[in-house]
Amino acid sequence: MYLGYAYELIQLRVGDALPVRLARKDIEHWSMGRLIREFSKFSDNSGLVQGMLKLASLRNEIVHRGLLLTAEETQDNQHRERQAERAQRIADGADGCFHELFAEIGKLSERLTALRRPGSPAQSEDQPASPET
Repeated sequence: MYLGYAYELIQLRVGDALPVRLARKDIEHWSMGRLIREFSKFSDNSGLVQGMLKLASLRNEIVHRGLLLTAEETQDNQHRERQAERAQRIADGADGCFHELFAEIGKLSERLTALRRPGSPAQSEDQPASPET
């Protein structure tokens, strides 16, 4: 959602000065890591970017570790409990990242809404000069 808004905002600001062929549908099947790297190009919230990168790494670790459990580990209740507690801590961290991300989406959405308004001052601010000037 954030990247879709960012791409639309770029197109609105650039106008006809430069063809912009960025579209939300182009990124629908990107990996989580690639989406985070793209997000980082359009956000000043480095803490959120770092949090998302950490979550991506933990998610990958959980998936790989879950697939590699030994027969003994699957029968070890203490091991399963520790892993469940760890997964809950990760989920809690993810919740914080989601809240922060949605706040960023809200800010970008407000900027985009202002730019979409015909004749709004935001629409004409910093527009590239036309080739005739």
